[in-house]
Amino acid sequence: PGNLCLSMTSLPPYARVVALCAGCGVIGLGLLARDSAAAAALVELQDRLAALAERNAADNALGARATVHHGDLERARAAAGASFDVAVANPPYRTLDEGPASPDAEVATAQHELRTTLAAVVAAMRRLLVPGGRAALVYPSARTPALLAALDGAGRRPVRARFVHPRADEPANR
Repeated sequence: PGNLCLSMTSLPPYARVVALCAGCGVIGLGLLARDSAAAAALVELQDRLAALAERNAADNALGARATVHHGDLERARAAAGASFDVAVANPPYRTLDEGPASPDAEVATAQHELRTTLAAVVAAMRRLLVPGGRAALVYPSARTPALLAALDGAGRRPVRARFVHPRADEPANR
């Protein structure tokens, strides 16, 4: 099974962007590369990944428009409030019931709901967005019911689902 990407309109303007579970920053920085007027806050829990996001912003001449916040979702919400036009996330996609976590702590935290949950990410997105703000999530299609339940729990509904195929003749993986 592939992953479900709930996507916003692909065209700028994006204005103020927040990328939760930002990892090395690829999604948030990619949006900045498409919209020269946008600014982004990238929120990452893990030290090494937050440092990589900072380095990627600098290496791609986006450092002046990107701020990396090292910390959890609650800290980000408390600091920013509802001040973003676009929220994006590629959150951990496995529960602890879905098999053992990787022995690598960084990989385990990125893949399994060890330090945050889907519901917490969706709730943080809702609290960080201004009224009428747009959200986009990348998530495995096998967990679509959990994603829809988390959205419903936050009072949100998907507007669009886009299945992403790595190649035209292969099944969707995003």
